[in-house]
Amino acid sequence: PTPPGDLFRAIRESVAPAFDSRPVAVRVEPDCPDAFVDPSLALEIFVNLVENAHRASPPGAPIELVARRHPIDAKQIRFEVIDEGPGIAGLPLADPPNGVAPIEAGDLPRRGLGLEIARSLATASGGSMSIGNRQSGRGTVARVDLPAAPLPGEEPAT
Repeated sequence: PTPPGDLFRAIRESVAPAFDSRPVAVRVEPDCPDAFVDPSLALEIFVNLVENAHRASPPGAPIELVARRHPIDAKQIRFEVIDEGPGIAGLPLADPPNGVAPIEAGDLPRRGLGLEIARSLATASGGSMSIGNRQSGRGTVARVDLPAAPLPGEEPAT
């Protein structure tokens, strides 16, 4: 089990320059369970996404990191990395919270190696990744759904 707050702290330490040059809002919803993941793999997923968000966003624009219980599947956690960059042409809108399909290799019009690494590691961790443009017209939302840690007496999600 990996607490989302601990994961967000590790991200902050790993990409300190991105956090030093812009505001970063971190929100872990009160009912968010721990993730059932290898912390080093999860960290690599989010470091790639935060670095992409940092590069895509104008100077001083905030980045948001959000963790919450998945809106449909209670055995999953939804993590989001939200930026205010120009968005990615050809992507669907990310809102409402379930409006984006998981991405597959080759689905992004301009995909970078970081997004492909993040997607592959999310899949290897028993989760998925999706990315879409914000309805506001500014920025993208990268969503990573990962298994929630089981409660005492529960079996881990497979």
